[in-house]
Amino acid sequence: MLKLLAEEDRIRLDLSGKPEFDHWQWVSYWYPVNQVIEFKQEVYRRALKELAPMQCELERQS
Repeated sequence: MLKLLAEEDRIRLDLSGKPEFDHWQWVSYWYPVNQVIEFKQEVYRRALKELAPMQCELERQS
């Protein structure tokens, strides 16, 4: 769960010698489960299920 407190153009992923990521984007809550390699999907699914109550609370506050 993240809340960006700066302008999006302040995000820099190229400040290290070997960046792990080359871009970023905001996505829907469950989107990552279907995007990771298959053997990691269950771990992501379990993590997102555990965090889901927090996500629901954040959505209610918005």
